[in-house]
Amino acid sequence: MATSGSRSYSTVSAGTRILVVDTNAPGGTLDVPNLTWTPTPADPTPDPPTPDPPATLSRVPGVRVSPRDRALHVRWGRAAGDVSQYRVHAEDAAGRFRRVYTEPDVFEAVVDGLANGVRYTVTVTALAGTPGVEGPASEPATETPGRAGDGAPTPDPAPTPALPLAGAALLAALLAAAAVRRRAVRTGDEPTRRG
Repeated sequence: MATSGSRSYSTVSAGTRILVVDTNAPGGTLDVPNLTWTPTPADPTPDPPTPDPPATLSRVPGVRVSPRDRALHVRWGRAAGDVSQYRVHAEDAAGRFRRVYTEPDVFEAVVDGLANGVRYTVTVTALAGTPGVEGPASEPATETPGRAGDGAPTPDPAPTPALPLAGAALLAALLAAAAVRRRAVRTGDEPTRRG
């Protein structure tokens, strides 16, 4: 419906003919032949905004797991994409699981509160800042927490530092001198000093 001043008009289209109706005058119509008219919607609905495409994250590479007492130490490589955090998931065969979350620049975590002697499957997933956006889970790794002697590997002992050859010779000379001094004290003889 169109309005001009205090007058209202309605239009009706039939093919190439348009009939203009004066709604204020009884029976007031105006027939306009050969007028083309393109209707426009009275209440156009705007298209919804296009959302940003979801962030894409790669699979977390290089997951390695080592056992600890009632825990697993997990390490992994950097995932490609806009990572806001990593989720480490350890689950046993019965479906019981523990999760740990890390910052995007941390590539290791300890999952504790696990049962010794129970095998766990571990995966690491990269998460984006957008809720619900996550990368594919890493390839699963399996490991069993436990104390030393429970079948879990024991940690390597700290290596003994090696002395350089000159240091070893000096140490041997000092030990020999101490042995001579002890012998002299036991026998009552004082070692002679040369000056």
